[in-house]
Amino acid sequence: MNAVIFTSSHHMLANYIIKHLLSMHDLNIVAIVESDAVYPGKGKWQSLIFMIRKSGLQYVGSQIIKFLYFHIGSTLYGFFPGNKPSHILYSYHEITKTKHIPILLEKNINTQTFITTMQSLKPDLFVSIFFNQIFKKNVLSLPKRGTINLHPAYLPSYRGLSPTFWVLANGEHHTGITVHRIDSEAIDAGQILGQIRIPILAQDTEYSLYWRCVRMGVPLLEDIITSIDRNKRNHAKPDSRVKPSYFSLPKKSDVNRFCARGRKFLTLRQLVGSPKF
Repeated sequence: MNAVIFTSSHHMLANYIIKHLLSMHDLNIVAIVESDAVYPGKGKWQSLIFMIRKSGLQYVGSQIIKFLYFHIGSTLYGFFPGNKPSHILYSYHEITKTKHIPILLEKNINTQTFITTMQSLKPDLFVSIFFNQIFKKNVLSLPKRGTINLHPAYLPSYRGLSPTFWVLANGEHHTGITVHRIDSEAIDAGQILGQIRIPILAQDTEYSLYWRCVRMGVPLLEDIITSIDRNKRNHAKPDSRVKPSYFSLPKKSDVNRFCARGRKFLTLRQLVGSPKF
């Protein structure tokens, strides 16, 4: 089954997932598309200024720290002799070089030029891993077996941006990881294919909770991709007790509420001690 992976550039947690997908025997990844957009519809500096004004330096700074840690760390790690693909700083870029898989950097996937490129690859499946652009109808019509997305929340609750931040800010006791179809421009609203409920721990930071969602989500995603490849029907009935909700970029007052609950974005020990395969 030919698959195209859609993700965001230098995303540490996406890197972990994609390395797992690259090791799947029955999945032929024909391209990886990385979004070159920071915030939809804005340039990089415009995005940064907009996000700081809305969410504040504490929120934006934590995201920049994770980005720079992986961006710089993975570059340096590549020069070490005996570096291991299992290490969190080992980039999937190193694997795609040996497999001759193209990496496409795209600011807008909904152009005719991009659609033409995708048509030439004859994709069966699109897999979205923390991708920050909207798939429009003409793009969604390309893969024969549709488009699926991994979302770090227990859908239909906490659709949208930064769900691990929002569940902590709102004092939730559980979150989850969900694999669902993307069949329209509605965000995180497609048919749920599978999900796992995940408890939130008292010591959780936004970073540690995000990691736990990802690590539990990888086997779920792999199982669903295998089922799609074998033409098995995937469908998980949404929990009727879960109320639908949608959240966007947090405001400074939301960040203050997050901190008032005693939550942190990350710690230095967590960052340098990131989990390995």
